[in-house]
Amino acid sequence: MGSFNLKNNLVLSNVTVGTSVTGATGSHSFELGFNRKGKLRASASSFVSSDGKPTVAAFQFLPSVIAQNVTPQMMSDNDVRVIQFCKISYYSVSYAGRKDSDGMVDWVFRGPVLDKWHLDCLTNFSATSALNYPYYDIASTVRFESGYFPIVNDTPSVILDLDIRNSKTDRWNYLWSFSSKTEFVSYVVFIHKTGEREPLKGVRWSLDRSIDLKWSKETARVTSFRNNLGIVDKELVLKSGNELYDIMVNPGATPVINIESNNAISSLNNSPAIQYIEYNNWFPSVDADFWTV
Repeated sequence: MGSFNLKNNLVLSNVTVGTSVTGATGSHSFELGFNRKGKLRASASSFVSSDGKPTVAAFQFLPSVIAQNVTPQMMSDNDVRVIQFCKISYYSVSYAGRKDSDGMVDWVFRGPVLDKWHLDCLTNFSATSALNYPYYDIASTVRFESGYFPIVNDTPSVILDLDIRNSKTDRWNYLWSFSSKTEFVSYVVFIHKTGEREPLKGVRWSLDRSIDLKWSKETARVTSFRNNLGIVDKELVLKSGNELYDIMVNPGATPVINIESNNAISSLNNSPAIQYIEYNNWFPSVDADFWTV
């Protein structure tokens, strides 16, 4: 379906939802430091700067919305933006001590964060508020003649502590593995001058990744890394009554994933959104050479 008859007698003659996945084999880097200072940064893009920041977006959403019989004033009065959703189905982080008796720490998302659709919005630096709720970002939509051309560049990344204190053994434990599976929906929405929204069309995509580490002379090295980003549904059209469609029309207080997950991680062992377990010994799956001197 390329055309849409909207409210207020507006007609869209063509709506397309192109995507681009570039260099999505991913990358990883370490931020130096130790004992609660070191970080692992993993990016969904394989094109990153020296400090691990993406220089090319792993995923681009490139919709175009062409209006029919509109004046310049009508083009200015209305707008087109992108709303993005995110659903985490799995997210696990594990740490191991220098030796078996130093124990392990394992935590996973659950409850409020897991298996629920959240709005995916860019936030402020501290991830306490969305910059342009409920839309993905603050970038202005390009208008040319009778067309609207919003662009979304997204490169999901993760930053993890390299070490964590195991209170059960009173020993430092070090990052051993991370894995996650996340689904996204990017959707283009027409916004009338009254503020009323009409969802048009979108795409569904997913990101599945994992990373394993070993340590030598107090330095981490990656032993395996997987980053699979792919398009699940290249042309998604939702209808009224669908959960995501209804949120786009009236988002209410729909939570934002970056804010929810940041709140949970900030209190790892005391959050209803995280199952946090400390162990006295290694899992059997930890290799004997996980830590070497």
